Amino acid sequence: MTDLQDVRRFRRMRPTRPLLSRFQVHGEWIQGVEIVSLGAGGFGAWVEEHYADLLAPGNRIHRFVWDDPGLPAPPEDGAVVFCALRNQSAREGYVMFGAEFTHPSAEFMRAIENLGVVA
Repeated sequence: MTDLQDVRRFRRMRPTRPLLSRFQVHGEWIQGVEIVSLGAGGFGAWVEEHYADLLAPGNRIHRFVWDDPGLPAPPEDGAVVFCALRNQSAREGYVMFGAEFTHPSAEFMRAIENLGVVA
């Protein structure tokens, strides 16, 4: 058995309060995205299971925004990196997925890094 290696390129933090976001995939808005892990390069989140088909790895994310005006404006585009299988989630009715931001600005990356890392 080989050791699993963490392939994250950026440190991650866990929001200390609920952090919701929304974005578009294939022109459809995905609402109520619950961010549970955030870094300068991307995020991990829970989303209602009925969105799972839109979150296939490689699908492009557009118009990303979060519902917290206290955070720096995020990159508007990204890509889905992974999505848990439907009906195999630790949280009934939801799936976990991860996404990378496309070309985050240096300013955004510094702002996120300065928020502090607890994960």
